[in-house]
Amino acid sequence: MKNRIGAGLVAGALGGVASGAVLRVAPMMTADGARGPAMRMVADAVHTTKLPLAGAAYLVYAVLIGVLFGWMLAEQRMRATAGVVWGLLYGVFWWLASLAIVMPVLRGLAPLTPAAVDAARRGSAWWLVAMLLDGAVLGGVYALIAERRPPSGMTGEVVAGRRPHAA
Repeated sequence: MKNRIGAGLVAGALGGVASGAVLRVAPMMTADGARGPAMRMVADAVHTTKLPLAGAAYLVYAVLIGVLFGWMLAEQRMRATAGVVWGLLYGVFWWLASLAIVMPVLRGLAPLTPAAVDAARRGSAWWLVAMLLDGAVLGGVYALIAERRPPSGMTGEVVAGRRPHAA
């Protein structure tokens, strides 16, 4: 299980780098009507005006959701294609959860209130793109890394063309 969580950590970091790059270049309107990068949503949530600090906070977020992904799928074996599909679904979940709950709470707003919806609306399209990219990279990389290692309790031996057996 530890190996799968480690795979989730690495895959989460790579997904965070890819999706963070999208957020740094994607345009959105700020609350005061100015145009800025979508990473500004993260900066607002972590109460900073410095985009590099927001990028670091976003990377921590991506690593944490990657570790959770690895933990949840620790006993599952999957090919890269299935990993990408599960990652995309996971990305949709985190898009909804982060816009509806995580970001409002970090901003001091009650989740699922009109104020929270208003705050999330400005960058929600780019946030969806970022979460889908994050999920796809996370799932694909996780499956590639995890496939190289036998699941916990498995010997990894192949005998006469049969699948590995439990130790």
